[in-house]
Amino acid sequence: MKKTIKIILIVLGILLGLFILGYILEIDNKYIKAYKPGTGNIKGNFDTSYFEFLGTEFEVGANWHGYVVFKHPEKAVRKLEELYSDTIKLLAEYTEREFKISKRNAYIYANVCRTISHGELDDMKKIKELESKYHNAGDYFIVGRVLDVYIHSYNRTISLY
Repeated sequence: MKKTIKIILIVLGILLGLFILGYILEIDNKYIKAYKPGTGNIKGNFDTSYFEFLGTEFEVGANWHGYVVFKHPEKAVRKLEELYSDTIKLLAEYTEREFKISKRNAYIYANVCRTISHGELDDMKKIKELESKYHNAGDYFIVGRVLDVYIHSYNRTISLY
């Protein structure tokens, strides 16, 4: 009986430790302060003026580590889908993914935006064909920047270009 109680307490202790660790890692990437390059532990020199004209949904700040994140990442990405729906549809069709941006597909869309805006995509002919279908598609640079900050709002990889 005492052995069973010890095992249960050990398992509960491990589960509690994993829960606390997961909570800490989740908080790690949340907005906690203003993003002002060159101050405190702020990393990088991200130009936040790209987002000022898009709306309040795109307000940025810094996480615990000083990296730029959205204050409300889900609001930002839903507004991005609204403002740049043709671009997102084009990306979805090109990558054969769903229209709605998620944590799972945002990285893929961001990479495609980056390669298109740098002119490095091998399959530009297909992109041009899709652009004729989605007449308002474009602004890959802005969409890519928003997606990079969205991704960074949830994980530690840095792909801000």
